Amino acid sequence: MSLSTFVGDSADPTLPPPRQETKLASQATVPDGYTVVVGGIEVETKTDAESRVPYLGAIPILGNLFKSQSKTETRNRFYVFLRCSVLRSAALEDLRYISMPALVAAGVDDDLPVVEPRIIR
Repeated sequence: MSLSTFVGDSADPTLPPPRQETKLASQATVPDGYTVVVGGIEVETKTDAESRVPYLGAIPILGNLFKSQSKTETRNRFYVFLRCSVLRSAALEDLRYISMPALVAAGVDDDLPVVEPRIIR
């Protein structure tokens, strides 16, 4: 699992800001049909911001009346859940059977031709 976030400001307007990448590798043995949490990443972000009225906010001492400062702290957690299904058919017929309820719930057409009975004389 890999999580990338942009941190800070870009040194050049034509370049993206610096990126921080957090990686997690995990291994598990899971029985067929069970769900397991492989791992998680927690990202904590702290931000200091200042906004001020142009010119007036830059005046020493008096400028404090024309600006505001804010600090923000956020914490996000990302988890990976795996539900394992062993497909035993070489032609992956099991995959169609497993995914059919999700396709019906999502209203997705299965792209198969409709077969209707015919009378042959």
